[in-house]
Amino acid sequence: MRSLAILAVMGALGVPPALLAAASAPPPPPTAQATAPIDLTGNWVSIVNEDWRWRMLTPEKGDYASVPLNEAGRKVADTWDRSQDSSCKAYGVGAVMRMPTRLRITWQSPDVLQIETDSGSQVRRLYFGNPPPAHEKTLQGVSAAQWQRAMPTGDGWGFGMPSPPRPGGTLRVTTSDFQAGWLRRNGVPYGETARITEFYDRFSVPDGSEWFVVTTIIEDPEYLNTPFTTSTHFRREKDSSGWHPRPCAAVPPVATIQQLMDTQVDPAADHIWDSVEFVATLAGSEDRRPRTDMEWQAVRVSAVSLLEAADLLSVPGRHVGVSSTPAAAGELDPREIQLRIDASHPAFVQFAGGLKRAAQQVVAAVDAKDAEALIRAGGVLDQACEACHATFWYPKTAASP
Repeated sequence: MRSLAILAVMGALGVPPALLAAASAPPPPPTAQATAPIDLTGNWVSIVNEDWRWRMLTPEKGDYASVPLNEAGRKVADTWDRSQDSSCKAYGVGAVMRMPTRLRITWQSPDVLQIETDSGSQVRRLYFGNPPPAHEKTLQGVSAAQWQRAMPTGDGWGFGMPSPPRPGGTLRVTTSDFQAGWLRRNGVPYGETARITEFYDRFSVPDGSEWFVVTTIIEDPEYLNTPFTTSTHFRREKDSSGWHPRPCAAVPPVATIQQLMDTQVDPAADHIWDSVEFVATLAGSEDRRPRTDMEWQAVRVSAVSLLEAADLLSVPGRHVGVSSTPAAAGELDPREIQLRIDASHPAFVQFAGGLKRAAQQVVAAVDAKDAEALIRAGGVLDQACEACHATFWYPKTAASP
């Protein structure tokens, strides 16, 4: 009534009709930024606390374990090869949040939340309200967002006044109009007609750090038998010092080949070779072999370490590095070794595969607790190492009579 009286006075004073209409119009609805129940803005880093071998490395062809692919999906995944490793298909909306990456989240406008990734240099925009029409399909598609708030509680029986709304809430995002992409970097597919839904939740932990988790649900009858659900964690960073955008490419390896040799391959191989041998000294002889369950298990741990190291050695783009020990007689300079590996990387990967097969034989011998088989597997391991070294590290010495 008071507002009507004010309008009447304004009319009597000769206020123009346009101003009268503006004064009587309802206020605009609050924006998504103003009503956000949680704050997702800032700098964040992904914490890879699950599925490490599928997220930090490019899996081998045909490794789609834990993804509920149907027959059509497996056929598509089996067409992938290493030459496609840098494809941006792995950075589409279905998988980009699963990458080991940093995020920068800002409000582009009061109703548009923007997510940037440094891995793959992707940009996502989450539209509250009506998103703009898509003129063409893109890697990130068109994302519609809405806040979901915690429900108020009553007395537990449906009676009484409800309590005030609880703090916090969830961001729900549904995305459409996206290009087909990959769930993993080794070509595991999702199609353009898939339904992708995400839920973003904030939380804090006792040490005071702030986190959010995004739960992604992909429903794709074209390639999946059942929905594929993942939960990916991010921790807030204090600043943007770690922000280093990189265009679509395989995640670059950090350790050098020599570092892997020094820290994983050599110690594991030496332990396997030393675990079973005949030692003769002035004090007598000793037939050394694993005898207790603990000793057998220790050899198995070394073999598994070799299995993992073989995969790491195969990653494209890994540099040779400089040895921590003096070069052996006839050994090439690290730069020469690098040139040889770069020129024949498929052959280098085959040698790494030989190392892996030898390690698998060690595992089989350990599981059977067969010392004779362990000796034979150790010989195969020695041959695998020597063949690679003779080809790339000291080829001149290997070729001389």
